[in-house]
Formats: sequence, structure tokens, C-alpha cells
Amino acid sequence: PLDSSAIRIQERAAHARVLHYVGHAVSTPSGVALVIPQAPGPVLVGELARRGIGVPPTIVLSACSTGRRTLEDSVEPSSLAAGFLSEGAGEVIASLWNVNSEGTAHFMTEFYRALRDGATTSLALRAAMKSLARSSTFSHPYYWAPFSRFIRVSSKG
Repeated sequence: PLDSSAIRIQERAAHARVLHYVGHAVSTPSGVALVIPQAPGPVLVGELARRGIGVPPTIVLSACSTGRRTLEDSVEPSSLAAGFLSEGAGEVIASLWNVNSEGTAHFMTEFYRALRDGATTSLALRAAMKSLARSSTFSHPYYWAPFSRFIRVSSKG
């Protein structure tokens, strides 16, 4: 059965082009999983489809280390970004290291402002990076450089 958080995610993800996840991820013996409030435990990305939650084309993960490999010798995806790509997302924006909450909030504001103004995700990332790099508070690369764009590469025989 779906809990209330999963039902809300299911309803919103059904028509979304972008899913932005702010929560934490954890490593489990089965792979990387989301920590969803009120869920009985961590939820593997692959479990989302079994719960009726579709994966939109673009996923934005603004929590710490969501693009970094976490499991070395596993056949399962080794990062939250890889998990979403393997489940059908076309692209994932994720962080390569632990991020600062205030800096990330500014980064994401600039990222979404650029998207709203018509930029592609690549150009929106670049715009957000440049904006923070020019700021007096967040000019250190620690604040503006953690986010990368991961894309699904289709294998055509």
C-alpha cells in the first residue's frame, strides 16, 4: 500500500517533466534508496515504478552526494543519479559532494530561473554556476561546482 507521501508524489509525478527531490539517499544492500517521509523504510528507485510513480524525463537531486558512487561491487546502480537513469530518466542533475544548504538554495533558484526563461538544463546549470561564482558569498567552487548533468546513453545495437 502507498503511504500519503507516496500518493502525493504519484499524483504529481504523473504529469511532471521535472521531479526535484530534496531528501536524503542511503546505501542499502540492494542499491541506493530514497528516504521518503512517512515511508516505512528507504525506497529503492526501482520500487517507485512498482508503486505507480513514474519517472519524468528530468530529475533534479539537490541533496548531498546524489551523483557520487556509493556501492563499489554491486550490480545495482551505484548512485541515486544512476538509479534514476536506469529507470528511464533522460537526464539527472545531481551533486558530487556534500553541499551547503544555503548555497544550494541560491543555486537552485538561479537554475530554475534560467529554465523558466527558456534555457536547456545544461545552460541553466551553467547560468547558476556563473551566478554563484560572481557572488561575494558563494564564489568558492565548493558552492557552485558540485552539480553535474548525467544523461542516459541509449544502447542501439
